[in-house]
Amino acid sequence: MNDVKWVKLLIMVSLPLIILIFYLNVVSHFNYTPDDSYIYAQFAKNIVNGNGFAFNAGEPTYGVTSPLWTLIISLSGIFGTDFILSAKVIDVFFASLAVFVFFLFASQVLNNYIIALLATLTFSMNAWFIRWSATGMETSLAVLLLLLTFYYCFKKEYLVSIFFAALLYLTRPETIILPGLIFIDIYLSSINKKLVFKKIVVSSFLFLMIVLPWFVFAKLNFGTIIPNTALAKAAIGLRIDDFLWTLTDLFKTLLVTESVTLAVVIAGIFLMLYLIFRKQNSPNLKKTTIEWLKGHFVPLFWLIGCLLLYISTQANIISRYLLLIIPVIVIYSYSFIISILEQLKKSKYFYTAVLAFTIGVSLQNQIIFMNYVQPSINSFTKGMSECFIPIGSWLKQNTAQDAVVFTPDIGAIGFYSDRKICDGAGLISPEILEFIRQGFDYQNIMDQKLYRKVCNADYIIHRANKPNVLVDDNLHPLFYKIVYGLGLSNMETVYYTLYEVIKNRSE
Repeated sequence: MNDVKWVKLLIMVSLPLIILIFYLNVVSHFNYTPDDSYIYAQFAKNIVNGNGFAFNAGEPTYGVTSPLWTLIISLSGIFGTDFILSAKVIDVFFASLAVFVFFLFASQVLNNYIIALLATLTFSMNAWFIRWSATGMETSLAVLLLLLTFYYCFKKEYLVSIFFAALLYLTRPETIILPGLIFIDIYLSSINKKLVFKKIVVSSFLFLMIVLPWFVFAKLNFGTIIPNTALAKAAIGLRIDDFLWTLTDLFKTLLVTESVTLAVVIAGIFLMLYLIFRKQNSPNLKKTTIEWLKGHFVPLFWLIGCLLLYISTQANIISRYLLLIIPVIVIYSYSFIISILEQLKKSKYFYTAVLAFTIGVSLQNQIIFMNYVQPSINSFTKGMSECFIPIGSWLKQNTAQDAVVFTPDIGAIGFYSDRKICDGAGLISPEILEFIRQGFDYQNIMDQKLYRKVCNADYIIHRANKPNVLVDDNLHPLFYKIVYGLGLSNMETVYYTLYEVIKNRSE
């Protein structure tokens, strides 16, 4: 009884402390706002103002990844709050809840509250989770919904799990494979197989009840149920070099923070297979191992399935995408540490090994964050305040209200300019997206002047490694602004030159 009270006291003290440490890590870069956050804010602004689900007022387009996140921000705007500030505050709230739910799910998997607390501390220190929290993006909401889906699936409360899986799909489209895994879990865990079909049908109906209205709305208004963000950043192809590039990019980004945890998970999976297929093992050990794998089917196969999905679609991997699998990697790294120590008969070193593991992984992530992520965040934040926002504000103050602006980065420029934007990345410009789907990149579109076929632009913003590089009698350079690095993978100086299109001159 005293042990139970001690554990409860430890949780009551440690969990709020972990969340507080996480909160302090996050608010240190509260002023960091990715350009995509302004895209969400622009959509929300138009929804609130009655201009439709659109970036450019009155021009509906599926130019955001998460319709659910867009609507949440829109609700905050109804009360007259600042869209960006609201998005950031809600983001921090969801991120803090995600840490709490992570502990609940880890406690189920690990069946040890102390180890679950250590795993929660490790996840809260993850460099990518800290980076994307408080940015005003959908990432924290996606992590929270993913963990809630796992938590209730693990408890065999499948209708609740499917409910959160449906909301998760409206937040991150790649999670469409998760309901299928839950249906398989329903089959695997059901004693009465006659009721399996009924459970799956009811769960499917609930899922469709939530997502189908959005499908209908999207098809009628956008002509597609797939976000332009997914179409622009992923493709299906058979080129081996494309697969290798995606595979390299994915694991390079993942191993920066999860090299140790992923290594343990891989070792643990091989251990499970060894226990199942080794002939000398007892039938009871094999049966126990198989039952354990069946009980953990959804999170483990989500990890494998999500990685295969990213690789097969040749997705352009961004660190925030990996936060859909990192919680699984972290929790099961602890689970497999326990299994590996038991097989090695080193259980007496259990807490020492787990504590050392926690310290090592947490330090790895903090070093990565402070030495690489934080400088990148600071650089981009400076670029936002000295480049994107000033350009958008200048356009608002110095151009006609019906002016059209072509730009490769639409978020802050569109939000602050209140001008019609033609998108060089194709997210809100379907015609440009068609070029991208055909294999043209931004540089091809500029070099071949393809944008002129679809954009009657009055102003052009050109992104390059030098200013004023476009040589064209119809383009008059006005000024340029500088961004010292657009991300961890690109810390070079980038110039954004604003050109006015002189339309009374011959092409």
